[in-house]
Amino acid sequence: MRITTANVALQREVRALTAERDRLTKRLAAARDNARFADKRIAALEAQIAEQLTAPPS
Repeated sequence: MRITTANVALQREVRALTAERDRLTKRLAAARDNARFADKRIAALEAQIAEQLTAPPS
């Protein structure tokens, strides 16, 4: 009986930890997507500034 109770508790903990891992994995993927978006935006703004600095005066 004690082993069965301990097993049920451990299975519950494994399910909770698996759910937490999945949640954190999704958050990490979203953070990486946001970082990639920011990197692309920064690169585009840098290119825009470089074009303005190298363009001949009007």
